[in-house]
Amino acid sequence: LDGAAQAGLPAAALPLLREVFCPGLSDRQEEGEAFVPPESSPAYLDHLRKLLQVEREVSEARQELFRSPAFEAEDAGSLFPSSWTPAVRSQNARASLRRLAPGIAPPRPERLLRATAPVLDRQTEDGQRFRVYRAGSLEVRTVQRPDGEETLIAIFSVAAPHRNSPAAAVAAGDLDEVAKVTELVEADERTAAQAEGQGRARPHRFYVKVETAAGAVAFIQQQGSGGGIAWAEASAELEERSSLAKVTRSAQCRGSNLTVADVRRFHGEASQSSAACWSDYSRHLFDLVRAECPPTSDEEDSAQEAEQQ
Repeated sequence: LDGAAQAGLPAAALPLLREVFCPGLSDRQEEGEAFVPPESSPAYLDHLRKLLQVEREVSEARQELFRSPAFEAEDAGSLFPSSWTPAVRSQNARASLRRLAPGIAPPRPERLLRATAPVLDRQTEDGQRFRVYRAGSLEVRTVQRPDGEETLIAIFSVAAPHRNSPAAAVAAGDLDEVAKVTELVEADERTAAQAEGQGRARPHRFYVKVETAAGAVAFIQQQGSGGGIAWAEASAELEERSSLAKVTRSAQCRGSNLTVADVRRFHGEASQSSAACWSDYSRHLFDLVRAECPPTSDEEDSAQEAEQQ
């Protein structure tokens, strides 16, 4: 099938036979000159084409399932080898997977692939490798064909398994104690194209995440492109943004008697004094809240890292 070994074989059959005797799967490459190719009659070659078409269809169905949030490593289903399904399955609740919402820019996944060991790395009988990587609340899935390059086919944000009272369903009451406040920064994809066209640096947005002792989560963010500042209760899209954003600073507030009403008041003060600059507002609000919280080693470390960056 290579070079002089093609003698005696019809040219139309060579691509088909190379696929059948794929170097990554077939050990007949070791036979060298002793290799005897299969018969090349039209009927037999047509039979091989039909078999390969069935394999392609199975491969495509596997990839379609693998790129779906419905795929479960411990219950891969009949499309994948039975050896993938363990005899004893974990009783832990399954994490919820969501595709990244439109407009949310994923981080550079190639860095994650280089720096992270896969949590799933399995191979099918046709030589394809299916891998899953996780870093924080991000899940990346790839497929690699025999003698091919690893290809990214899906990126998800990972949410913790829902309990009886999911945090997203808990509204932040004014009297709720604030447990943690976090300042985050993310790429602003809405104005990125315009900035790049003008030769300016890629724009970023700062925002503040507030978590209460009762499990409620709220976000204080910019309202639209160049708009005002708004308080928003947690939503699936905001949680996805939070999972992909970079934390610049955080502070633990338990035991400070700081309430949501206090943060709302700080929100109003910071809005008035920093209306012209969203990043200044975010930092001002965080500083106002942090001043009411007891200092911790985690907060100091986070602030030092932010200053170094």
